[in-house]
Amino acid sequence: MGLQPYKKQAWEDYGNLPCSGQIGSGAWSIALSDDSEIDADNLARFIQIDVVPGLVLAHQVLPPEHEGELTPASETVEEFSSLVLAEDTPVLAAYVENLHIQGTSFEALYLGLLSATARRLGEFWDADIVDFTAVTVALWRLQALLRHFSPIFQSERAKPANGHRALLLSTPGEQHNFGLAMLGEFLFRDGWNIAGGPGLTSDEIIGLLQNEFFSLVGLTLSSERGLDSLTSTIRTIRKSSCNRSIVIMVGGALFFQNPELVARVGADSTASDARLGAIQAERLVNNIGCSP
Repeated sequence: MGLQPYKKQAWEDYGNLPCSGQIGSGAWSIALSDDSEIDADNLARFIQIDVVPGLVLAHQVLPPEHEGELTPASETVEEFSSLVLAEDTPVLAAYVENLHIQGTSFEALYLGLLSATARRLGEFWDADIVDFTAVTVALWRLQALLRHFSPIFQSERAKPANGHRALLLSTPGEQHNFGLAMLGEFLFRDGWNIAGGPGLTSDEIIGLLQNEFFSLVGLTLSSERGLDSLTSTIRTIRKSSCNRSIVIMVGGALFFQNPELVARVGADSTASDARLGAIQAERLVNNIGCSP
């Protein structure tokens, strides 16, 4: 597949509520027009992940220093986790919108409620309360919510274009992309131009990097099984990029728990959540990167 621009698709990609804006991408999500009619082939491809806990850990983007500000009440997480397992996307969107009307910003909802719910789903799976497929579909619905509310999130603190371009990629073998999608939301809000998509081949990535200027490449990894593949990918990125000072960031709980792995795979940095990732990305690009 070719490069997928980071653009907002109409809500029919995820449900039947109207939506507008310029960010988000169907390339990062599996369409959800009706939760009761999820395509079996798409679902089978989506759940081909080594370990469910790895998927959930990769969604843990709430940093400890913001727990007091962003962590929702436990009863809210319990209620919403049950809803995500049982209800379709419009019902979930109405729940989140009600919290926003009561005064919670979408930044807090993204970094707090959605992340806390992903963690809770992992706990349900560990305790054998729900099965593999139920957790996967619930995480799928969380990503659809992130996309649905993107226009409002972008309007909360939108900044002018800063001239930086980022290419966000799934590490070969990775099937999930919630963390990358959220990082893209924060980068775009900070004025970045964002491109990327899952499933790009090595040749396609090389062609993009040789012919288009990117200030930053972001990748995610949840399992140690993918370390060699990620290391090889980063080596290829540096060798191929027309920007000889390109910044490479890696994300996922694997790097948060083992920061020494950042240097091992040849990356420049990581961050504990998408908001801090966007801040770190701009700092690194301004310090060691360059503009076209």
